Amino acid sequence: RIPVIKKEETLRKEDWVVVSRVKCILMKKEDCMAGKVNTSHLDLKIEDAPHRPPIAGVGPMPGEADFVGRVFADLPKHAPPADVNACPNSPPLVFPHFGIGKSKTGERICAGNAVYEFTADWDCEGGPVEQIPSAALGQKGWRDGFDSCSKACAKHLSCASFSFPKAITVPNCTLKSGARKSASHGWTCGSKARKAKPVDLFSKLPGLRCQSEWSIPRGILREYDVSKVPKSWKKVMDEPYGKKKMTMTDVFPEGKHVGECMLMGAKKNKLSDTFDVVAFGRRAKIQKVGKRGAWENGAFWYNWQTKSLKGSVGFAPTSSTTLNSCDMYDT
Repeated sequence: RIPVIKKEETLRKEDWVVVSRVKCILMKKEDCMAGKVNTSHLDLKIEDAPHRPPIAGVGPMPGEADFVGRVFADLPKHAPPADVNACPNSPPLVFPHFGIGKSKTGERICAGNAVYEFTADWDCEGGPVEQIPSAALGQKGWRDGFDSCSKACAKHLSCASFSFPKAITVPNCTLKSGARKSASHGWTCGSKARKAKPVDLFSKLPGLRCQSEWSIPRGILREYDVSKVPKSWKKVMDEPYGKKKMTMTDVFPEGKHVGECMLMGAKKNKLSDTFDVVAFGRRAKIQKVGKRGAWENGAFWYNWQTKSLKGSVGFAPTSSTTLNSCDMYDT
């Protein structure tokens, strides 16, 4: 506001000068346009902003991770708190996806649009709501089975938890009612899973709105905001088109900093905060597609280079391409 106030002060002084000279002329005085009009009484003294004391932290709020443990910490052991709903206007909390060997007992994860507390090698006796065929953890297709199971439990009001198989001896994921295990909520049930039927337990935590970690979008995107890309992603190349003769090593560098996925995009200029066009995909697959190309994550990728370093790498909306130094099809 200070620049605005100073501008208003200047305008007010200019008005005062004009009015003073007009008044002088009306009074038929001489040399009304000469000399300096005193405007010092219009000078504003702008003080420094007062010190703002720090605001004490508020929270945790209902639905946040530490709310139940902090607010209901003194409840008797056999009097667990009721479910707590999140505040209507509070943003959804971000939880990680479940990962084999990454998720730890007691950790909260986002799956199937719901929040679950994970307990490894545990099972509870609960009324079976539904049994869903699924591959065991780590087996081909286990992720699809896990997604189906977590979504089904999220939709069933009577589903309190689900057990997920860890070996082929357990062919189904089982949705359970009335059985939940959570250290933060004081819920207990069951015991360590039997060796003959190894499972993990996922207890649904009601009242929490779930927002999973960012995942790569599908297809070819236009006007994609650069800020949507997680800060953990590393930029390996940012060059004006045609300025530098690039090799495949520039596009597909090696090293510990290189992740599983990659993006390729183009901006209108270096300072632009949006990609004019961009696509994402698995780096290893894009690197192997060759000149014939292949579909990956909703875009058709191509990648080739001769010994003389001629070639091109990129993506297209269809599998019809004419490759040279770039894709010349339909130009």
